[in-house]
Amino acid sequence: DQKAKGKTCDATVGLLEEAGELASEYKGSPAINAALISAAQRIEHYEIASYGCLHEWAGLLGNQPAAKLLESVLKEEKAANEALTGLARAGSNEEAMAACESCNPKTPAGNGVAGLRQKAPPVAASRKRAGALAL
Repeated sequence: DQKAKGKTCDATVGLLEEAGELASEYKGSPAINAALISAAQRIEHYEIASYGCLHEWAGLLGNQPAAKLLESVLKEEKAANEALTGLARAGSNEEAMAACESCNPKTPAGNGVAGLRQKAPPVAASRKRAGALAL
């Protein structure tokens, strides 16, 4: 029966400041979208970790209404992270790589990302095959 209080999250503020620095550093570059997506994903990962812990604690305390609400928020955060991954894979990462000459070594399959992609699957796919635990 206590009233909820708001508190500024210093970690999130730091992540937002870092995103601002990336925006300044990559302004006008084809890599800006990839940089900003990576910054947004760092924030999402922090939120997933925070809401995941809160969800577990609510369950341990037997507060099912809070656990259910936190589980819903956690699902939303995971969906946001997946959407950001989709944006990155839809072209932002490849646009950034194409703009970076030192990032595009010649490979047997050709130049750049296309050649690299044939050799190595995206990280998520290799983790699934390795049986890594997902959030």
